[in-house]
Amino acid sequence: MTTKTVIANRAVEKWGKSTSLNEVYQKLKKIYSNMSPQVPLIIDNNGDIKAIFTIDGVKIGVETQGDPYSRIFESIDDFIKEGCELIVCACRTRGATIEKVRDLRKNGYRIIWAPNYSCNQNSAHKILNDLYVSSIVQMMDDVLKGRL
Repeated sequence: MTTKTVIANRAVEKWGKSTSLNEVYQKLKKIYSNMSPQVPLIIDNNGDIKAIFTIDGVKIGVETQGDPYSRIFESIDDFIKEGCELIVCACRTRGATIEKVRDLRKNGYRIIWAPNYSCNQNSAHKILNDLYVSSIVQMMDDVLKGRL
């Protein structure tokens, strides 16, 4: 991996950002037996995750909170301080959270905006979310292997 990267799930309130990224983290744990935590995993009362771990020698930070006045601000600072080369996070479409993510460019990160898939048909929600989770995990794998 040569390019520091952020994969940001950018969407409005109640769009399923945290839920999807929690599922990404759980899927990563199943796929990568060599995934080793660097700092204690934080899971809050809402099930939101903050994690720093290593896969194939690459330090990764995941933050599922992306709302204003949430932990995302502290987490991004921690990810930079810990030397994370890949960051996966949630953020809103405007305001302080998206600006915090955009500011990562100053630290040499490229940003891939990757919002949840959506459809106005409720019956499609689970299928679309499963596809989204798989696509983010694949995207992360492509970044780790230098293909993206």
